[in-house]
Amino acid sequence: MPRPFRLFTVYDFFSVFLPGLATVLGLFMILPEEIDINFFVALIPILVLSFVFGQALHSLSALSESLLNSTPLVTSHRTQFSNYILENGNEHVVTKFKECCAATFRDDSLLLEEGDVPDASEWKSLYPFVQSRIYTNGKGRSRTFQAIFAFSRSMSVFLFGLPILYLIHYNLSYLGLIISRPPKYLLFFPNFQEFIEAVWPLSWMGMAIFIYSSHTYKKHFSQYLVSDFVSIELDD
Repeated sequence: MPRPFRLFTVYDFFSVFLPGLATVLGLFMILPEEIDINFFVALIPILVLSFVFGQALHSLSALSESLLNSTPLVTSHRTQFSNYILENGNEHVVTKFKECCAATFRDDSLLLEEGDVPDASEWKSLYPFVQSRIYTNGKGRSRTFQAIFAFSRSMSVFLFGLPILYLIHYNLSYLGLIISRPPKYLLFFPNFQEFIEAVWPLSWMGMAIFIYSSHTYKKHFSQYLVSDFVSIELDD
């Protein structure tokens, strides 16, 4: 039975809200020292800004991924999905997946005969239909893996840009292009140089970890997408 519509999902929490909240906290460090914000007063603006920045970061990370898809560095969801099916065609779950797809989408050509050459483009074209079927049904773990992947992807973009943002802010202040009072990071560091020397390597180390995490969870997502689809179709 299709699940009811839900405004806020696990995917929204991981892929939008958490990276957005990290962005808000990152921007907090360049606020002037004199600004003292009461947590409860600022709670609603923080939540709203977290979703706004999170959605912007989500879109930016998706755009970055789409641009990198033309290089060997990044593999798209559709390519990862089709590669998994084509490279593991003899596995039981993949065989069942092909049978379920052939029955669900009424396309017997998906059941390859021995000696037939598999068509990657056909599986890529089926990817959104398979994903839609799982999402509508509301079962399976693939959505969770997709959420963690999207979270890792957004966080890698955030951690790449954070020290650059601090550097731009400092240079604009130094050149007098913006009027800026002493920022909050001076509460923890004596000067900007020591602050950026601490933040930059930590940010890019974190970025590397999240890039690896996004690559790993994207593969898990493809595997569970196939398994979830089979489970849903066999239960119906």
